[in-house]
Amino acid sequence: MTINGAADTSTDYSAFRLTFTVDGSYTLASPDGTDTGTWAFNSNETAIIVDAGTADEFTMTIIELAASSLTIEFTESGNFKTADELNNWVMTPV
Repeated sequence: MTINGAADTSTDYSAFRLTFTVDGSYTLASPDGTDTGTWAFNSNETAIIVDAGTADEFTMTIIELAASSLTIEFTESGNFKTADELNNWVMTPV
């Protein structure tokens, strides 16, 4: 994972699991707990929209989608570390 172009070594992301299911739901499991919600592609399938229509809605741009990996990018605004962070996640099936 990178934040603003630099590798984030402050967290061990190996324990994180993000699961998207065909029924449009997702589960994010981390050492801090589990979050669930809904997801869908945007109209041209270049982004994933999670929790549409809720206060938690946000969009993740698909950088690459292959059979063996998914690379997404999104901006996290106003978190406890910085004002804005550009996150880039590369995910592989486990």
